[in-house]
Amino acid sequence: QQRQQQQRQQQQQQHAPTPSSLSTSTGATTPASSSSPSRLGRQRATSRTASMRDRKLSYGAKRGSVREKRALAAARWVDKEVRKLITAVQEHGSVRPAPGGVKQYVVTFGDLFSKTDHLFEALAGTLKTARTHKVVSYPGEVLFQGAHDHVEIVLLKTEIQDSTLESYTYRQVRRCSFRGTKKGKGFGQATQQLANSKCHICTKTVYPAEYVGAADKAFHKTCFRCRDCKRLLTATTYCCANEEFFCQAHYTQNFKAGGDYTKGFGAKH
Repeated sequence: QQRQQQQRQQQQQQHAPTPSSLSTSTGATTPASSSSPSRLGRQRATSRTASMRDRKLSYGAKRGSVREKRALAAARWVDKEVRKLITAVQEHGSVRPAPGGVKQYVVTFGDLFSKTDHLFEALAGTLKTARTHKVVSYPGEVLFQGAHDHVEIVLLKTEIQDSTLESYTYRQVRRCSFRGTKKGKGFGQATQQLANSKCHICTKTVYPAEYVGAADKAFHKTCFRCRDCKRLLTATTYCCANEEFFCQAHYTQNFKAGGDYTKGFGAKH
């Protein structure tokens, strides 16, 4: 019996799997290769995308190239959205004294959203970008309708300078756009095109081939012009105040004439 037991033990030892064979048969791997190649590839792609969005618009834009022109147009478009935000806070907010005797405009997010959301492609994203550049201030991160209606938004600057390619990142441009649509497209553009909306200027039907959308309004391409100089505008070059549309030059000129973004836009020429 003892010999039989010894023989059985020897046979079991001969057929026992080694650590390497265990790892091969069970699919176990070392910590260094714990993730599959496809999962590692997805993780690397995600990290590359995130780092790309945090880069400045100047990244990879050679002077005089088409990419530089597009990046500069995106920066100007964000400037336009931030200036619209400044105007909206001044129009719908209240004035309260600040340290040093300076007037300070304050508005709640609920009031601002209910009165001006149709003017912005992404109001919450525009607010976050404006706060990054110290144009406004408010507590928290992203504001949501209903949950943050009571949050006060304080206006810190009444005007901003034209930006450069170093002013904004790709992420900040995306924040100001509606659901990732391209910069400057009108709010609800696809819906308006399918509905054949009426032109805001001539009140005639606008068909898709001649459509331009801006500030939740539809225009014929030939009707979308600056109020003062009648120059043709595009979805990336217009400025809006009191539901009137201007080129950049006359928008700035009207601002200087009134002293702030709430005046200087009333009289039609």
